[in-house]
Amino acid sequence: MSETDWAKLLKRWFPELAGRKLNQVRWAEIEPHRDYAKELLKTTTVTTIHQRMWYEGKLKVSLSTFRCWVHENLPDEAARSKATVLREDVEPGSEAQIDYGFLGQWINPAGGKRHRIWAFAMVLPASRHMFVRPVLHMGQHAWTLAHVEAFRFFGGVPRRLVPDNLKTGVDKPDLYDPQINKSYAELASYCGTSVDPARASKPKGKPRVERPMPYVRDSFWSGRTFTSLEHMQAEALLWARNVAGQRQCRPLDGAKPLSVFEAVEAEALLPLPPEPFVPVRWSTAMVGPDIHVKVGSLKTLRLSGMLETLDARLTQAQKGELGHLDFLQVLCQDEISRRETVALERRLRKAKFEQQAALEGSGFHASPKLPAAQIRDLAALRRLHSGDSVILFGPVGVGKTHVAQALGHQAVRQGANVRFTKTSRALAELAGGHADRTWDKRMRELVRPDLLILDDFAMRQLTAPQADDLYELVSERQGRPLTITSNRAPSDWYPLFRTLSLRSGHLFVSLCGECQGS
Repeated sequence: MSETDWAKLLKRWFPELAGRKLNQVRWAEIEPHRDYAKELLKTTTVTTIHQRMWYEGKLKVSLSTFRCWVHENLPDEAARSKATVLREDVEPGSEAQIDYGFLGQWINPAGGKRHRIWAFAMVLPASRHMFVRPVLHMGQHAWTLAHVEAFRFFGGVPRRLVPDNLKTGVDKPDLYDPQINKSYAELASYCGTSVDPARASKPKGKPRVERPMPYVRDSFWSGRTFTSLEHMQAEALLWARNVAGQRQCRPLDGAKPLSVFEAVEAEALLPLPPEPFVPVRWSTAMVGPDIHVKVGSLKTLRLSGMLETLDARLTQAQKGELGHLDFLQVLCQDEISRRETVALERRLRKAKFEQQAALEGSGFHASPKLPAAQIRDLAALRRLHSGDSVILFGPVGVGKTHVAQALGHQAVRQGANVRFTKTSRALAELAGGHADRTWDKRMRELVRPDLLILDDFAMRQLTAPQADDLYELVSERQGRPLTITSNRAPSDWYPLFRTLSLRSGHLFVSLCGECQGS
């Protein structure tokens, strides 16, 4: 009697032992949630369903108990979640699937250095014929050169290439419009084929090359020694033809891949180009810490603005839109524009504005509290060039700080170095300089800018050290403009200094004498 016959007899003679349900005493706790689990099985794994129900407090049974219940009570749903849709047979010569696979560690006998070896594999799905090339690096040059050698091995070019979404093949994965790497696109165009990457993180998109990788690692690599990388690559070609090509392949009903390839697929491939493709190295310019532009491993002139637009300008020149002189002038203008933009951004960072205000969109002409004519006059920045200072005073909320920052922004755009700070913060920084002996350095940082904006001036009475620091600041900036905002009119400032030394009185006179009110 067979095992099946004994199972039937056991079930008939001892139903209490053969029935699995009777042994699962906790299945009754799961049964109320049958519909919920059945619905989730359409899109979710058994483990995730158990985890979710456990977190929601619906179940307290173990994962193994829940898994047994699912397979016993919902067998169709559980099997459907594991189903794999088989691909249709691929037409000969229509496709090649490509991927890298890790082989293992190799010690180079020449120098004793340890290397990680990767296998570039290209499989023709119709015949299962395979090309393998061991490589040390998975860079762009190795990727392109491996394709050239694979086409030479097959004696032709497949009409469609299905690679993984690694950077050497695809710059930006996308289901409908992937961005193909420039060197890879040149190779495909030269050989007359197309590139159709598999979906990102979906190995089933190229199963014909994913499945043989353990076979390559075991049959070709395991237990063998190689004297050099060239020796390894030569042995891989022999192995692909004499071992992998001669194996009995179950998907081919026991036929040999090499025999099927020679009989059906070799003639269906596109012919090789008359001249072999020469791999080129494309490199993106990078700006190093020393502001030098690096193209590959070379340091060149500081012309990253030209390099950013070079491809576009070359395209214009090839279309006849730019002559030789125009081409050079446009490139120079691109570089000038880049440098001006970088310098503007640097000055704006150093200005430390609280907000990026601009007079163009401030709408000051619509507010009756703001003297529009005087603000337009200040926007011309004539006082900046003459060294005159400006006091903006008025009640809270009229926009003094906004106007001051907008004037500062205007000065930055005209090439001036500006520093914006609250008066209390500037005095606090100088006071800290007395403590850590960096007062001279901090003072230079406030004196150096072409325009210094002191916001919220004369908010409270100054102490003697604060008045001395402010006096030094104004004195050091003699001839360099200040812009001061205050809620008090200058005539109301004197009480803030009256309890201080005579030197503070000179400070008050100096401020009011140099500044013009608005």
